[in-house]
Amino acid sequence: MNYLRCNNCGYLNEVKTEYQTFCTNCNKKLDNNFSSWHQNHPDKDFSEFIKSNCVTDEELSIDKRTKSKPKRGLTYWIGFIIVFGIFYLIGNYSGVSVSGLFSSDKTPKKVLTQEWVHGSYGEPSLIVDTPEKLTKSELPLPENIKQLIKRIDSYNSTSKNGFSISINCITYIPDVGTLSLQGAADGSIKEIRSKVGVTDFAYTEKEINYGDIPGFLQNVTCKMDGKDCEFINVGYSSGLSIWQVIVGFLSDDEVGRSAALRVIKSIEIKK
Repeated sequence: MNYLRCNNCGYLNEVKTEYQTFCTNCNKKLDNNFSSWHQNHPDKDFSEFIKSNCVTDEELSIDKRTKSKPKRGLTYWIGFIIVFGIFYLIGNYSGVSVSGLFSSDKTPKKVLTQEWVHGSYGEPSLIVDTPEKLTKSELPLPENIKQLIKRIDSYNSTSKNGFSISINCITYIPDVGTLSLQGAADGSIKEIRSKVGVTDFAYTEKEINYGDIPGFLQNVTCKMDGKDCEFINVGYSSGLSIWQVIVGFLSDDEVGRSAALRVIKSIEIKK
């Protein structure tokens, strides 16, 4: 089955027809419905809409994983879906956007030789080295999602010269239960892939660790409005907290690539 997430309440609506317009949970219009999407993609059909915008059972790991692993408690799947939805929404409002991220020239060489900022972000703190101090931003999350979050901190780079950086730190309330790091990973990928203008999408993913804190590292390649782009997306999770660092750069921007790798290698988590 395929599901379309309501951007108002976060509910996953089973998609059965291209004429589906309203959320079955909150009864508000689905602003990401096929009709609206098709206006920006007149050369694509319903099957391509499903592929680029909907969540499948496999991505939710409901069918595939429960067949091969012991059955999980309800709180696990609640945590999985919440994390997926949060990171999907973060992608929509972070500094990583088609229109703004890659509209500038390549990263200037002075970025690699200038003094960088050793900054602390969020609580519990994520410490990262960046060319400039990142700016805190507010994410317009739905009220039902806000109620599940104890604290959320989002930061973005403001420079338009070359690569872009976004940092997100989230701590959930205990009622959420067990969080799913894979939900965060899948939500991030789904968001980048579904952006208007994105084609030739591919990515690799592997498990990483910061001490005893598990994480993931994703390397994404794609075209954005015809430009060859890359992202490095890193996420870690401990208890009820999740941290994410995502950097993006043009594929032929070697200075941007070097700077992005330096950012990722500098990541520290202060428990």
